[in-house]
Amino acid sequence: MKKLGLLAAVLLFLAILPACARPQEDATQEDAAGILALTVVYETTYEKAYAFEPRPFQSLTAADIVSATVRVPRVDGMPQDITDIDELVRLLNAVELVREDNTVVYGGGYDFQITKTDGSEIAVRAFGKYISIDSVQYLCKDEPGSALCSFGERLLDGAGR
Repeated sequence: MKKLGLLAAVLLFLAILPACARPQEDATQEDAAGILALTVVYETTYEKAYAFEPRPFQSLTAADIVSATVRVPRVDGMPQDITDIDELVRLLNAVELVREDNTVVYGGGYDFQITKTDGSEIAVRAFGKYISIDSVQYLCKDEPGSALCSFGERLLDGAGR
């Protein structure tokens, strides 16, 4: 993704260079329109390239959460309410994403559904070194992802799955 941002910067530079080499009175509206269009493309590409947040839950606090549940995906069973919100938040705060990754992962994992005080909901699926946040899958540092899975397993085992 960073390569796209770099490519857009190079294209913008190459588009501006001829216009800068001419005297200002010789610049045309086409030059200005081309530069503006490339600037918009660059800004859009730059935003996408650097919008990735490696610690998406870093600022999440227990006070931000109204309720949370956990369940095993693709298994008939009621979601289990999470009463230890502080532990959930501690584990989510530790999640560190490496990159977006669409690797197909079969079986296992735990679905966490979090409802925040502002009414928004976050769907998190943890399965080892992969984590899905609102249906976007990422590769994450292994330890925090595994700890989140262990937490889900403890909660569901304690509830008698």
